[in-house]
Amino acid sequence: MSQEMKMNEDTRMITQLNIISLLVCSNLNEELGQVRMILFDKTGTLTCNQMEFKKCSIEGTSYANGDLYKVVRDAYEQKGSFEDESSVEMIFEISSEANKSDADIKSFFRVMALCHTGIAVETEGSNKLHYEAESPEEVTFLYVAQEFGHHWHMKSPQ
Repeated sequence: MSQEMKMNEDTRMITQLNIISLLVCSNLNEELGQVRMILFDKTGTLTCNQMEFKKCSIEGTSYANGDLYKVVRDAYEQKGSFEDESSVEMIFEISSEANKSDADIKSFFRVMALCHTGIAVETEGSNKLHYEAESPEEVTFLYVAQEFGHHWHMKSPQ
């Protein structure tokens, strides 16, 4: 807890836009002393934490880009809406072969909606939820699962 406060108050951790650091996950600082190498790419995805769900494999069938959302339209018979245009490119309509595995597809997204460290937070002034988690990958999984009909709201001790 004290490390978290020190990190949040550290004036050397201010961005060029004058934004202070905000520690979201307190267990990450335990690994700081163990870092030997930092990797980055030219697009800035690692520094911006922008994650996109591009590909998955369900029961041995690989779905990528256009294929993935094609699967789900048949499995769920619902329309989705993604704010991110690159995600829209992957959306909806599967070949007749994929209809055989509707239960597997639904199960895949159900697991994605349930197995995570995320929390649902209500946005002030609206009834909309947004997700926060230890990693941006988990947040992405929660939004993808939500688009496919598995809305996650809260954890229960039971």
